[in-house]
Amino acid sequence: MQSLARFTTCASSATFAHCYFQDDRTINRQLDTLYTNFLRYPSLIHVNGNPQHYLNAMRWRINIYMHAGYADLRYGAFVPRWKVQNFLTQLGKSGLSKERLRLADIYFTLWTNQYPWIVADPSMATETDKGAEIENFDRFDAMRRLQHVLEADTSDTPKDYIERLHESPALGNRDVKAACFNGQCLFTTNIDPFPVPHHVHFNASDMPSLHALENAYNSLDEMDVGLWTQYSFEKAVDQNKDTCWNTYRNPKAGDYFGLIIVGSIQADQLSIFSRQPISNQHDTWQVYVMQDDNEWITCRTSILDQSSKSHDATLQLDCGDTTRFRAIRVVFAKDQSEPFKLCGLRLDSLAV
Repeated sequence: MQSLARFTTCASSATFAHCYFQDDRTINRQLDTLYTNFLRYPSLIHVNGNPQHYLNAMRWRINIYMHAGYADLRYGAFVPRWKVQNFLTQLGKSGLSKERLRLADIYFTLWTNQYPWIVADPSMATETDKGAEIENFDRFDAMRRLQHVLEADTSDTPKDYIERLHESPALGNRDVKAACFNGQCLFTTNIDPFPVPHHVHFNASDMPSLHALENAYNSLDEMDVGLWTQYSFEKAVDQNKDTCWNTYRNPKAGDYFGLIIVGSIQADQLSIFSRQPISNQHDTWQVYVMQDDNEWITCRTSILDQSSKSHDATLQLDCGDTTRFRAIRVVFAKDQSEPFKLCGLRLDSLAV
């Protein structure tokens, strides 16, 4: 029965604790990067998404006593098997019609009552979010039904198979935003222009449609939604220095951007490419690397005068005894007076 089959197969046939979903008509060029992030937090649903879907999904999140979000599974997703089993039980209790059951994909992530972790895929930058408009009614129906079930049982021992506790990490700590185009790393930053869900009041009785929820988010956005496709996260790591990620707000001291490597890397030079004069501003940043112990190691940096362009900067890294690392973080050392545009990074020969 179309998308329902993936869930029944996972629940009944899988021999592992997790399942991988992907439509056979799509190609996931970012399987390694998605798997890398999944290994960090395997209890969450991790989804590979095109940039347009990423934008839409940021406005399809709800929070009251709910903390749910939507994600399209067709481009690749790692899913805990027990959540699939819970979902099939939810479907059995839901009274959904046969026609609705054919759209099980739309209900699944919302009914976990958790926010899926969506990683933007730059290799799908030209693809549109197919079906977004015609499926909006069903997404809103899933939200409405979720609210109804949660309101119907406020006891300490609910029997509706819907999670009440928010899974970690919280949205504010989910810094992986996009996969690198070359499939060798993930782009990280704590700077996020999207409003957090608890700033938007959701009540299905007051909101007539999903468009009303989108409009509520749009009214709070710090950036122009229409410009997002030009300056979205994946533009920093799409191997095109003519495209850039824009922080939209002025970075503050402690804000950061960086990379998580698929595997590890040995490098002693970091190049930063921007559209702003940065070649003489290496003291603007502090650089840290991480090995395998989840502790950040401070690196001393010095500027290398090897670029004639003032908007490029190459830093020599001295990270002590650290020879290989699996993550690097560039932290703003002081408040900035304007938004920052990042157009690319390079670690020795690894260029993104």
